[in-house]
Amino acid sequence: MKRYFLYTPRDSEAFRRFEEYLRNQPIPGRLINLPPGTGLTSTQSLEMRSNDPLVLFAATAGEMDELLKLGEECGSYKLALVVNDSRLVSPEVHRRLTPRLICAIAANIDDLPPYLAKILHHNPDIFQGDEPC
Repeated sequence: MKRYFLYTPRDSEAFRRFEEYLRNQPIPGRLINLPPGTGLTSTQSLEMRSNDPLVLFAATAGEMDELLKLGEECGSYKLALVVNDSRLVSPEVHRRLTPRLICAIAANIDDLPPYLAKILHHNPDIFQGDEPC
C-alpha cells in the first residue's frame, strides 16, 4: 500500500485540525502520523523509504525552527511544508529543507491533496500486496 507521512514538532489544536483535513481528502494512500516531537527517529519513521512523501507542519516560529534542525534528514523525501501563517517561510526554509511544495493554511492548502495524489500515483508500490512483517 502506498503511504505518506506527516510530522510536526509539537502537538497542537492547529495540527489536529490539519491532520483531520488530510484524513478527509481523497488521497490514494495511507497517512502515517509520526509522533510529534520525535524528529525522524520514531518506530513509525522506520517505515519511511527514499522518495516517500513527507508533509511537515509548523504552526509557530518555534516549530519552524525545530523543523529547520531536521535539515539533511529530510533530503531524500518528497517534502511538502504546511504552515499556519505564510510569514513563517523564509529563504532559510528553502535552503535547509528544500520543500517541493509550500502551503499556508489560509492561502493555498487545497494545492496539497493533488500534489500528494500525483506523487503517490508515480511512486512505485514497493510492497505490491502484503505488507512486510
